[in-house]
Amino acid sequence: MNKQRLTIRFNLDNDLDRKAWEYLQTQSSKSKAIIYALNSQSSDITEIIKQTIKECLKDISFTPVKENTISSDENSLLDSLDDFL
Repeated sequence: MNKQRLTIRFNLDNDLDRKAWEYLQTQSSKSKAIIYALNSQSSDITEIIKQTIKECLKDISFTPVKENTISSDENSLLDSLDDFL
């Protein structure tokens, strides 16, 4: 099993640090709590980005282009945008 170590310090005079410290003290596994929080934050950010892009594109109308007028790179980019719609 490959394990990595991380040292973290909390400034208990800082409200955010103190709240995080107090929360961790209630957890049976501090490592699992931190891993879960970091992974949850990551997926939240992904969803926020997707929703923001959808919101920005909702009122935009696209004009179809003639076949073969865009490069394959441009076509790939447009295909990847479908994931956000």
